[in-house]
Amino acid sequence: MASFAALFAAKPRAAAPPEEPPPDSLFEGKKKKRKRGGAAAPQPPAIRASRELNKELTRLARGKQLTACRAAFEAAKASGVADAWSHAIVINAHATCGDGAGALAALAAMRAAGHRPCVMSYTASLKAPCACGDLGAARRLLAEMERDFAAAAAASAAAASAAAQAAALDDWTANVRTANTFLRGCLVAGGVDDALRLLDRLGAAGVWAAAAPDTSSFEYAGTLCAMALRVDDAARLAARARAGGGARAAHAAARVHVAAC
Repeated sequence: MASFAALFAAKPRAAAPPEEPPPDSLFEGKKKKRKRGGAAAPQPPAIRASRELNKELTRLARGKQLTACRAAFEAAKASGVADAWSHAIVINAHATCGDGAGALAALAAMRAAGHRPCVMSYTASLKAPCACGDLGAARRLLAEMERDFAAAAAASAAAASAAAQAAALDDWTANVRTANTFLRGCLVAGGVDDALRLLDRLGAAGVWAAAAPDTSSFEYAGTLCAMALRVDDAARLAARARAGGGARAAHAAARVHVAAC
């Protein structure tokens, strides 16, 4: 039987489906709801300084001004202003600029500074190895995240209330954006088995329980199966993509079918 590499080379490579649009900012802090009829509580100077810093870091990261972003971060860290979000923004800046090694180093620095990396930090760190098809590095990083989040879930089990548990796990719960980042890496590298194993875990028990697959998940995995000539798997995933309903789901299913032709 022909090897997977031979089959992969024998079939014209389908164009990768477009990456889902990111939010306005992956690293903007959650906005606290203000009570109706009440004024917002004044913020301590340290928190205001950190938020102003993070706005500037986000602006530099969006503009791919990595050197300036790093310089501002290092100065803030020396003065004690940098917080967990500051570290996360720097990780994203490295990943956005294609500096995978820098993103991983920034992730390690975040942990060394006493901050547990959140889901957005891991997602940003995954972007660089996935973009260049370094599936080994992406696989190791995903496994690290799963171990870390499992430990966070175990620690939260002792929380006094359901609300406290939800707050504790808010930033340490794997989501579908992280999964789709890894699936795009599988698409670049031809990692069909890795993609299908992750797809099977989405929405199941464990750290992926809250991350149900979406249309993009089925599209990425289905396109990969089509490129690997696993036509039955591709057809099954196209049907799951179409089941989402709407134009986006129909277009995703059509792209999988086209890749299988």
